Amino acid sequence: MCIYSWQTVSGSSLLTDYVFPGDANGDRQANVYDVLQLGLGFTRTGPPRPFATTAWAPQFAPNWVAADVSAVNFKHADTDGNGVINEFDRGAIEKNYKPIEPPEPMPSAEGVPVWLRFPQDSIVFSQQNPEPIVISADVQVGKVDKPVHQLYGLAFALKYPEYIARDPELLYSNNAFLGAPGDVMLLSRDIYSRHQMDLGLARKNGQAVSGYGTIATIKFSTDFVIIIDVIERTGSLRIPFTVPVEGVRGINAKGEPLVLHGAVLDTLWLVLRKSVSTEEGRDADAIEAVVFPNPASADVWIAVGNTSLERVEVFDLLGRMVESHRPAGVHTTRIETHAWRKGLYTLRIYTREGVVERRLVVH
Repeated sequence: MCIYSWQTVSGSSLLTDYVFPGDANGDRQANVYDVLQLGLGFTRTGPPRPFATTAWAPQFAPNWVAADVSAVNFKHADTDGNGVINEFDRGAIEKNYKPIEPPEPMPSAEGVPVWLRFPQDSIVFSQQNPEPIVISADVQVGKVDKPVHQLYGLAFALKYPEYIARDPELLYSNNAFLGAPGDVMLLSRDIYSRHQMDLGLARKNGQAVSGYGTIATIKFSTDFVIIIDVIERTGSLRIPFTVPVEGVRGINAKGEPLVLHGAVLDTLWLVLRKSVSTEEGRDADAIEAVVFPNPASADVWIAVGNTSLERVEVFDLLGRMVESHRPAGVHTTRIETHAWRKGLYTLRIYTREGVVERRLVVH
């Protein structure tokens, strides 16, 4: 719903709508969709907004002469009210930001896909190297058989898995499909409570691009211990990693909508590599044993798959036995570690099917 006021121009009364700072496209919300309007109106000028602030409240502003194809007056894109549309107008969007609400995703073969491409098929990690896992993904628009035509700007949401850490890193390259950093208006916002990253990009020079390519790179990260927990809950040593793209909007240089859609066209696999030893020729590769959390502080849990735990021996870096533990459970057991010194330990896990070893960091 628009809020209107009367303004007087050369003795005539004209109906004009109020401005909400940050709402550049007139939908009463401030988010990455408004970046598209900033790109369309970049460097345009008009009358400054009287008594302008960036507070989220209706503010009177005289109409500018030029309006874009959607009939939203460019005074709305002047979010700070200084009479010119430029990079600083992102500030009111960020201040008054409201996450975009992507509609329910629907499978579609129509239009140009926006999707994430992974440079590798899988990331293999092991408990011997309990470091954070970093996942790189290229945000793609179009494909060789489905290029985009006359793209000027686009905005969307990335819905990442719950085990990903907050604030994924956005990287923008000089060779990006939309142009060099100086040619593009860009805004991103992580909404961790929703496991959602909003991203909006628009060119600023009035010239659209055609074809297909990478528009940005996102680096996601997750803690090793969290992935181990996911593996334990799923019961699989291979976890598929996908990031759906939702709520896609794209425009050409006239502000006209383009037919784009979010898609999942690539999958990365997170693979836990088992580090095992054998005893008396038994096949330890077939034994699944998970140690979590790792690193540990107060205690550690050990879980095995379709076999039974019999004994766990703990050795320090010098090979001295620290503890010998007989499990109370059939498939899982808990060992207190709060009295151990900080450092690296080896857990020798005896099961009915054989013996495996795992490394454990105590901090």
